[in-house]
Amino acid sequence: MDLVHDRRGPRAVRPLSGCDQHRRRAAERVAAIDEMVHAAAATDPEIRELWPDQADPRYTVITAAARSLTKNPGARPDIPADEATDIMYAVLSPELFLLLTRDRAWPPAKWEQGALRTLSSHLLVDNGL
Repeated sequence: MDLVHDRRGPRAVRPLSGCDQHRRRAAERVAAIDEMVHAAAATDPEIRELWPDQADPRYTVITAAARSLTKNPGARPDIPADEATDIMYAVLSPELFLLLTRDRAWPPAKWEQGALRTLSSHLLVDNGL
């Protein structure tokens, strides 16, 4: 997390690292494949057996990011880590990425900015966006 120190003390300016270009590039690569594998697993027992029944690794990563976020300056104190996790998991989901970029023809950069604004408005005290 990047912090800026001003006369009011440290404040978070970039705590939502999951919304940067790296996350967008990952969503661009994974979203369509993820959708296809889920659909195939729902209809084909052999593929379903190959699909892990473990926790979604994306949820595990987002949980760690949300826990870190909620401990930093600038995070809304009324949003606990588990709620921040759920918000981030939904906003950064491959399903929402596809809905907006494929179905609504948003450029990926617009999705990136929209996700950052949405998460900032829900999770940060003074997000400046």
